[in-house]
Amino acid sequence: VQLEVGPNATAYLETDRATNEAIEKRRLLQPVLQGLLERMQTVSGDQLGPLIGGLQRAISGRHLQAYARDEQVNALFQRLGMAGLPDPQEGRDFVAVIDSNVSYVKIQSVIEREVIYLRRVDGVVDLLIRWTNGLSTFDGPRYERLGATGQLWDHQAFEFNYARGTYGNYVRVYLPGDVEIAGLPAGFDGAPGLSYQRGMTVISGMVVVEDGETQTIVVRYRPGEGGFEGVDFWNQGGLEAESLTVVENLPDGQQIPLFSGVQDTDLSVDFDPTPADD
Repeated sequence: VQLEVGPNATAYLETDRATNEAIEKRRLLQPVLQGLLERMQTVSGDQLGPLIGGLQRAISGRHLQAYARDEQVNALFQRLGMAGLPDPQEGRDFVAVIDSNVSYVKIQSVIEREVIYLRRVDGVVDLLIRWTNGLSTFDGPRYERLGATGQLWDHQAFEFNYARGTYGNYVRVYLPGDVEIAGLPAGFDGAPGLSYQRGMTVISGMVVVEDGETQTIVVRYRPGEGGFEGVDFWNQGGLEAESLTVVENLPDGQQIPLFSGVQDTDLSVDFDPTPADD
């Protein structure tokens, strides 16, 4: 197990490819987790405050999440904010964008993600999500593995292709379950998937971004019966910050920016209560 510490900390595991990787990871990581739990249980009084503060920061930033098969334990994790995605609130839109780097390269620190949420007069939403790969121009801390290698799976050839510095992202976009997807979402590398999980609509698929390039996906959808009074954005754990813009069109042709800035936590935005919503 190798750990790198710093503002862009990473942890990775090298195992014998001939072994079962899941079993090998559990064998190596379980003693690490057990050691952490033992240290937490034996802290002195002067260490308790910093420990609780560190745990609170880890939970609020979703760097620490947990799941239990026991419903009561899982309910406790939910109250503590550790259980992952919440249920969308009635009468409100819900957007959660979850990235999964599947290009086998530690490149997340050079990826900039931007979300643009445009609500039209008729209530239809245009959701644009944009990723920019700034590997060559990145001026932050560089570690040995940053963009040094990478590979992507070629479904047609049924093999991995070398893809140095390429960001291969399997992204999932979670929306309320009663929305109507208007047309085929655009910008994916291949056909996107549409599924329903935990009562939510999920758009999923691959997004491939080469060094120095930007890739954008567009999802258009209509709200369910009753429309939306606002939108709640869920912040992915491990993602330090992303650019978020929320814009609303009014009947008189005006465009009102409801939010423009950095999203580094969960964020709720209310819509303008105009007669167009009646």
